[in-house]
Amino acid sequence: MRYRIGDYFSFQNGYAFKSKDFNSTQNGTPVIKIKEFNDNRIDFDSGSAQIIDSAPYLQQYGVKTGDILFALTGDPISRSNPNTWVGRVARYEKSYCALLNQRTCKAIQINDGLEPDYLYYFFCDTNNLLKLAAKATGSASQANISTKTIENTIIDAPNYEHQKHIINFLNSINAKISYNRRINDNLQQQATALFVKLFRSSSEIQRVPLSAVTLNITDGVHNTVNDDPDGECFLLSCKNIKDGVLTISTSERKINHETFCKLRKRTKLEKGDILLSSVGTIGELLLLKEDPRNYEFQRSVAIIKPNHSLISSEYLYEALLTQRTSIIHAAHGAVQQCLFISDIAEIEVPLPEKLNLVRYNNAVKPLFSMMQQNEDENKRLRALRDILLPKLMSGEIDVSDIYL
Repeated sequence: MRYRIGDYFSFQNGYAFKSKDFNSTQNGTPVIKIKEFNDNRIDFDSGSAQIIDSAPYLQQYGVKTGDILFALTGDPISRSNPNTWVGRVARYEKSYCALLNQRTCKAIQINDGLEPDYLYYFFCDTNNLLKLAAKATGSASQANISTKTIENTIIDAPNYEHQKHIINFLNSINAKISYNRRINDNLQQQATALFVKLFRSSSEIQRVPLSAVTLNITDGVHNTVNDDPDGECFLLSCKNIKDGVLTISTSERKINHETFCKLRKRTKLEKGDILLSSVGTIGELLLLKEDPRNYEFQRSVAIIKPNHSLISSEYLYEALLTQRTSIIHAAHGAVQQCLFISDIAEIEVPLPEKLNLVRYNNAVKPLFSMMQQNEDENKRLRALRDILLPKLMSGEIDVSDIYL
């Protein structure tokens, strides 16, 4: 069956909030901006701006759990990464309300027959997003799409009952991914709480520059690198690091093995290294819990190699994580925020006593191992979901006999 989206949904544009509307505290309601669209969900950065008084805006511009949102501004399809294209979709999954900023919109159902979650999953399929994004106008650096364009889009979808089967099947996969994320958040909180108890609460612990407890601090490639569409390795950036997790999609920049080996010879990237986003997005941290066999990084990522005769990788990761806010505030640059390698080398961390370090390592290493297992499972689930999604949308796979 063919559906014109505008016959089933209207679209509410966000509000053009002014700088005076925001405050720097955690009081108020968060505002959803373009940059919060991440992996088809809304992901607020630490320190995201807040509205001082949301009451005048909530009725018209409020966003609640389950709302389907679209980015009306983004990269044109000439760019390689669909995760930044104009027209990308997100489902709001937070338990608290938010407000919709300009250049975004939310779908409001006006007629039955086309389910909101089906609309969401339809545009999670990169092939369908591509068709929508191709209708955008704008420049080579920024593309724009209107709500009218979305409303006039015709999509193919099965009947209502079949839509529900597809939605339930995909929701079950996403629910397991979300569950694993929540477990990992809890495990990470436990590791951080123990770190604070042992090392942050005492004024007697000596603090030293990061350079004193590391073997090397460098960053990714600075020179121009030739992409290879048929390459078997990836060249990643700070955009691939979020909340301690590394995400690699099939649309990443690809390089051949020869280029990869040249980059690896310089960075010596290996399991146990700590990554810190240092250009553009500042302060995202990642502990490499597995061997980085097929990827290297651009210069937007700093690579910190712990001196294991003094500290463990887990310890140093927590030491940086607990002062992430101050790291973000240390960035400079009028056009683009950045941290130089010299800035990172001067970050002070507590130097632990051997006995406390052993106690900490014994307690947290199993936690990090469990987190890695959950991350691995989520990678498999995302891969399964992404393979099945276009087949479900096209009707190639029928899940109507599967009850979840």
